[in-house]
Amino acid sequence: ITVVMEEPGEGRMEKRTGAGSGAIISEDGYIISNHHVAGNRDRVRIRLSDGTEAIGQVIRSDPARDVAIVEFDEPLADPLPLRASLPARAESVWPMPRAS
Repeated sequence: ITVVMEEPGEGRMEKRTGAGSGAIISEDGYIISNHHVAGNRDRVRIRLSDGTEAIGQVIRSDPARDVAIVEFDEPLADPLPLRASLPARAESVWPMPRAS
């Protein structure tokens, strides 16, 4: 995810960028990322591994949990498979690491 920030500076708006990671969680345009990457921003630009770019809006962000949800107007392909149920006994579980 490339984050585009517009902040006032020396009498005009200045653009700054940063980068971080995220995962597509829905085909209809939602990405989960970290608050320290996308939180408190007006807009977020993403670049997928295939080179596709899109601009979205942060719709939820929680600094205590360091998580942010970004919504895009365009559909996104290949979402991360998520589920709401608990894993079965002895089932493999792959956690997403927290960025340091």
